Amino acid sequence: LLKATLVALTRPVSVLFLPVLLGRGTLYGAASGAGPLIGANYAGLGTAEIASLTAMAGLVAGVLCMTLGGWLGDRFGAKRIAIMWLGAGLVMLAAMYWGEPFWSDPRVVAAFIFAWVSLDMLLTVALLPIPMRLCDAKVAATQFTIYMAVSNFGISFGAFMLGKTGLMGGLSSIFMVVGAGYLLALGLMLLTFAQLRLTRAEQAGQKAR
Repeated sequence: LLKATLVALTRPVSVLFLPVLLGRGTLYGAASGAGPLIGANYAGLGTAEIASLTAMAGLVAGVLCMTLGGWLGDRFGAKRIAIMWLGAGLVMLAAMYWGEPFWSDPRVVAAFIFAWVSLDMLLTVALLPIPMRLCDAKVAATQFTIYMAVSNFGISFGAFMLGKTGLMGGLSSIFMVVGAGYLLALGLMLLTFAQLRLTRAEQAGQKAR
């Protein structure tokens, strides 16, 4: 069992996908703490207001996942949609990093909370089918559990880095850290997607012969 799991996890496509899951988790770990900090320290929002915004954002994200998220994945494919959400996440992170002077506006904080919660859930919906397909039937349960553990490690890493923002130049630096993870994840997704298309083209050419 251990040998089969190691073989499955060390396949090139599997190794390339692990940092993608790590980057996805980093956003959740960092943003779930950064949102309340920005709301309380910059926009003057109370605990009840922040909790209400987060709850509403979760509700909206759930509806989007049940409608838009699933349909887009079926219509265009999980990889394409994951790439799209990673790109959208990078735009959001860049906007928050460069938009620090506007953090005092409660509307900006609300938009950020709604955006990150929705993007995180939509990206999760898009990414989940990929590790399922990568799993070897012989060790599928063990392999998928490891994939999810890597994603959860990303959550812990994001929260850890949020606690280090004082050493990195301020709270806005967390968006650079998460952005770096998202940029790596996007690059790896584009690389694996290009390799997959090349492999399919080669297989099609061989069949044509």
